Amino acid sequence: MIALTYGRDTDWVRNVMASGSCIVLTRASTIRLHDPRIVTDPRAMLVPSPIRPILRMANVNQFMELWPDASRGETE
Repeated sequence: MIALTYGRDTDWVRNVMASGSCIVLTRASTIRLHDPRIVTDPRAMLVPSPIRPILRMANVNQFMELWPDASRGETE
């Protein structure tokens, strides 16, 4: 779940939606994700509880839901 802090009309969101997948680089690994879906969650219940107040104060209520690519797994 990725909070869309700048909304759904940003270039990166459009690119992920158009391609149907993306690669997320973290400190420890590279993760392939697929099947993006934009969801609206006004109460931010889809994210961990410590993050909810921050997202609510910023009026963030849209998220991108993605799934790990189980067939390929992590690339690193």
